[in-house]
Parts: sequence; C-alpha cells; structure tokens
Amino acid sequence: MPQTVKITVNLNINPAPPPALAANPSTVSLPDETVGVSVPPTPVSQVSGGTPPYQAPVVDPASPNPLPPGLSFAIDASTGNVTVSGTPTNAGSGTFVLDVSDSGA
Repeated sequence: MPQTVKITVNLNINPAPPPALAANPSTVSLPDETVGVSVPPTPVSQVSGGTPPYQAPVVDPASPNPLPPGLSFAIDASTGNVTVSGTPTNAGSGTFVLDVSDSGA
C-alpha cells in the first residue's frame, strides 16, 4: 500500500524594491534673474524612482553656497517636478546643491 507524507512549506515573496531615486537633469544652469523682479515657477529638474510622494527640496548643508534670499524650491510630490520661484532680494551668484527625498515607504 502506498504511503503519503505531508511537507509544510513556508514561503515569503517580498515586493520588488523601487527603482533608484534619480534627478534629470542632475546639474542645471538657471537663467539670469534680477533683484526685485518676481521669478515665476521655473522648471529645474524632475525626480523619479524611489517611492513617491517626494519631499520638498532643501539646500544640502554641505552646499558651497546658501539659497539666494527670496527664492525657494518646490516639488510636485506626485510628479517629481522641481521648480524655483520667488523674488530675489540680493545680487550675487553661486552654486548650491539640493537634497530631495522620497517617502521611503
């Protein structure tokens, strides 16, 4: 008479990790602006990958320069479009680095 044995199998299938967080372009030169003249929301970059929603961009503490006074950066949390806008209050130029994070969920 044939015999039967039972085998209990435990299996976990994890979700695939999200694609790496990226910015395109990752380096950008903005047009010249004028002190006291309003800058409408101007596209800077688009963030993709990672896990939306994306967090508002902040100037990296190790950035070579601070954000020019009167300007700010924003991100559309769902599309990843980064823009700059505001009214610059001081003349000058410089390079700064933005940090954009995903939700990490």
